[in-house]
Amino acid sequence: MESHFFVSQGVGLAFILFPYLLGLSGFQLFFNRSLHRLASFWGWGIAHILWLSIAFGYFFPSQPLYSGIIGYEINLFLTTYIGRIGIFTGLTFFFLCFLVLELGWTPEKMKTWWNRVMVQTKNSNTPGEEQDIEPCSSKEHSTETPNEAEIDLSPTPSAHIVEPEETLSLKKN
Repeated sequence: MESHFFVSQGVGLAFILFPYLLGLSGFQLFFNRSLHRLASFWGWGIAHILWLSIAFGYFFPSQPLYSGIIGYEINLFLTTYIGRIGIFTGLTFFFLCFLVLELGWTPEKMKTWWNRVMVQTKNSNTPGEEQDIEPCSSKEHSTETPNEAEIDLSPTPSAHIVEPEETLSLKKN
């Protein structure tokens, strides 16, 4: 049996997960790790293999090598009963289940992450923005200490950050 037989007749490109699962199983058994965890790895691994086979069959119907026979046949079966919109909805649902159950992403965590990304994006300069760059005069590079009148005392964004102690004292009042 050649390896291309399993790819074209089996689960397609998702077959790449089988060596990973076998290697992980060998590692777990060699070091006497928990068999419960090993069963969890295999359960998720088989779910990923089936999901990838069906997804490749859905997104690349003219390339059955990607999905293999299993993905191609399951895709035809599901198209008959729930249609292409149903398959897409099911694939999306199971992908979201994976994100929530396996990776622990929740809407609250995603909102926090998104807000953090937006703040970082607003604070960083974009490549298209031009900054005001003026040539420095020799007067600006003098070694004299500036007078208090010359120091810019405008508020900075860090001056508006509420420290945890201040927050606690506000709640007590």
